[in-house]
Amino acid sequence: MFRKTTLPTNIMEESREIIAYNMIGYRKEHNLSREEFAEICDMSSRHIENIELGKFAITVDTLDKISYGTNLATTYWLTDHR
Repeated sequence: MFRKTTLPTNIMEESREIIAYNMIGYRKEHNLSREEFAEICDMSSRHIENIELGKFAITVDTLDKISYGTNLATTYWLTDHR
């Protein structure tokens, strides 16, 4: 039987922050607009914007799309590069 656990809000917010920071950093490093980044990741620019602003919790499937589009490991996006 699985035990239900609830992550503290600050941990979830920190994960969103790290992913957003890494996405923005990647875009700047590669001189990509949100639209261009969204295109290589096969996503909408609105979705990218909402992730970068911390409005959306990112799913594993979305993280996989970003990893595939950028040719970077999923762990890259979850690692704090600040």
